[in-house]
Amino acid sequence: MTSPKIKRLYGNSIHSQIIDIMTKTKRSMTVNEITEKIIKNNTLGGKTPEKTISSVLQRSHYFKRVIKGTYQLKK
Repeated sequence: MTSPKIKRLYGNSIHSQIIDIMTKTKRSMTVNEITEKIIKNNTLGGKTPEKTISSVLQRSHYFKRVIKGTYQLKK
């Protein structure tokens, strides 16, 4: 579950949803895996949802890139 501090900062944004997903899975995930899970929740649409997720992951200080297209939560 996302910490109250993160919820306060990001609300129910894509960013906080990614943090929730990665906290629950407890492993590195690809952009496509994360996108699939968010789309299942009907919270992201548009023409390029993978690019949206990738952009959030690249700009956030909560994630680190493991290999190209794969990210994990920083510890």
